[in-house]
Amino acid sequence: MNEQISVIIPTLNEEQVIAATLRYILKDPLVNEVIVVDGGSKDSTLEIVAAFQKVRLLHASKGRAIQMNVGAEAARGDILFFLHADTIVPLGACERIRESLNQKSVVGGSFYLEFQEENKVLSLIAGFTRINLAISTFGDQGLWLRRETFFAIGGYPEVPIMEDVEIQYPLRAMGQFVKLDVPLVSSARRFLKNGILYQIWLDACILTAYLFGVPPEVLAKWYR
Repeated sequence: MNEQISVIIPTLNEEQVIAATLRYILKDPLVNEVIVVDGGSKDSTLEIVAAFQKVRLLHASKGRAIQMNVGAEAARGDILFFLHADTIVPLGACERIRESLNQKSVVGGSFYLEFQEENKVLSLIAGFTRINLAISTFGDQGLWLRRETFFAIGGYPEVPIMEDVEIQYPLRAMGQFVKLDVPLVSSARRFLKNGILYQIWLDACILTAYLFGVPPEVLAKWYR
């Protein structure tokens, strides 16, 4: 069964990366539509996206979860593929999504991560994303699932941070969540801007606090 795939990308001031992401995803013949949901960009993100005639540009309140939910509501595809604005999807990835969802036990999944920049520490971080657990699977690894499943679990919880982990708990409870052996290539810009070791420390603190029940609203303040 050739289910249609809708790619949904939330943006906020992504002029440095969004064009490359769109060029790569539009090369995939199995992608039926690409939706960019902007949360109020002040740079040239909107102009860049508007130049891609095959991309639908929507607007929403700021907040990645809010933006992705708006995109899902507007999507026409049978399969929703949520992607970050700085992530390159290799050809063949969407075919693997379709193949996986042909298995009745599979309800959704993701890929693992590689960074554009070569660095031994970043390679170790990327290796962590191969582990198939909710707490090692984040939005930059590309979450995908059927549209009907997305709405059955209530979509993304509209929290300011960790929405990508939160949505996995009801999803994984429904059936098998798979992590495909395909790398998505992401920018390491956060690590390079803040310092690799500092960013690792910050991410570890946020994740630990989350596991101990600190509310996402508090975590978001710490993260900023």
